[in-house]
Amino acid sequence: MSLVIDLSDRAFALARNGKLLEASASVVRVAGSRHGRPGESMLQQMQLAPTEASSEHWAQIAAADGAAADGATAAGARAHDVLVEAAFSTAHAELRARLDRAGLHSANNVDVIVPASFTARSLSRVLGLLSSLELRVATFRDAAVTAAAALDLPGQLLVVELGLHHIAVTRVSRDGEIFSRNGLRINRQLGGLQGLMQQWLQLAAAAMVLRTRFDPLHDARTEQQLYDALPAALAATARDASARVGVRAPGGDEIEVRLTRDQLALPAQAFIRGTAALLHSLRPAGADATLVLPAVLADLPGVDALLAEFAACELVTIADGFAATALSAALNRGTLPQRAIDPAQAQLLRRFRGPIPLDGTRVTRRRLDVKSRALSPTHLLHEGRAISIPSSRLEVGRAASGMPRVMLPEGLAGVSRLHCSLRRELDQVILVDHSRFGTFVNGERVAGRAVLRAGDRVRVGDPGIELEMIAVGDGNAPPQTN
Repeated sequence: MSLVIDLSDRAFALARNGKLLEASASVVRVAGSRHGRPGESMLQQMQLAPTEASSEHWAQIAAADGAAADGATAAGARAHDVLVEAAFSTAHAELRARLDRAGLHSANNVDVIVPASFTARSLSRVLGLLSSLELRVATFRDAAVTAAAALDLPGQLLVVELGLHHIAVTRVSRDGEIFSRNGLRINRQLGGLQGLMQQWLQLAAAAMVLRTRFDPLHDARTEQQLYDALPAALAATARDASARVGVRAPGGDEIEVRLTRDQLALPAQAFIRGTAALLHSLRPAGADATLVLPAVLADLPGVDALLAEFAACELVTIADGFAATALSAALNRGTLPQRAIDPAQAQLLRRFRGPIPLDGTRVTRRRLDVKSRALSPTHLLHEGRAISIPSSRLEVGRAASGMPRVMLPEGLAGVSRLHCSLRRELDQVILVDHSRFGTFVNGERVAGRAVLRAGDRVRVGDPGIELEMIAVGDGNAPPQTN
């Protein structure tokens, strides 16, 4: 029996014979609990019984090898070991519960899709965990690379992974029929969907107190009601710009407030900026790229601001369980060879010979709007002064020549004598990088040349000096030289 498991904590998935059996958040009852069955879903009870629910066990397993760093005290190492063992026990109980729901009690050939947060070392312990459940693992496969192969798109893809407690971006390149990972950024400090949900819970509760003087967080039952109502409210604001969210108070009264999409976007700003920075760091400045986002992330308040920074790129959104379903379908069709199973080890594949296209009904594609960034800049801002961009070369650096120019002081780290130059070519402004340190546009390193738009931010040096591009007038007429 062939089975595909996706270890995503936000959308843990099982697929078999090309069919998705389930995909749901890994929020489950902890092992050793005296109430209910360990491993059962706690999504509808996590606010009611927070000490009984775990949402971090897979994150703790993924980071198991890095958590007990060299130099930790003996007591710290023991505490770490206890935490990891508890996480493994909860993960074991969860897997058992999921397999029982699917009517599976063993599987002779299991392919495991691995989120970006897992390392090869942490997967060695996952292998033991799966083996204890009579699951014989054939391969571990990189989640982003598998999704890219299933999409069967040309060029470079930036695949965003939203976890419960992290956000990650993987750059996947295609060479013929080979898809491979060649860049990864992961951020755990920003948190993930669970952190955002808690911020929105606080926001909704504060709005309710302000409007009605009723605090839903003072009662676990109304807190759970409010938490359960948030996903539908978030989805509604994507359509109607606002939504009502409410609870039933202990006395029986219905209490609700209206939240706008702009209100909900405010708590997400730091998360959105951080995610944009991850994307920019993996995309060569101005290069064509396809952004691949989970559908749940693409619809969240505040994400519009992130997408606006990638005008003219293609956006692809995929449903939860997409990669697991595609891989399962390919294995079922026999278009992917079955690998020999070694019970002691399983290979971690970061490359994929594909494609493995899936029915496109699970995928949406659109070109991101370019209207807001169509203007070509006429000037750059430096130290409060607008400097026009001429048809001849404008030099930037420690020994910039000609007029106009941007002369940078000596002693700046990472700045060359001639660092970069700008010039107007027809209706475009072109930046050319001359440095060995790199020039960055909106956080993306320029690969030789880049086309600039009004609103772009050019950074030279480390931590650097930032030059902002602006358009005066219609942005098309050649500017007058100062």
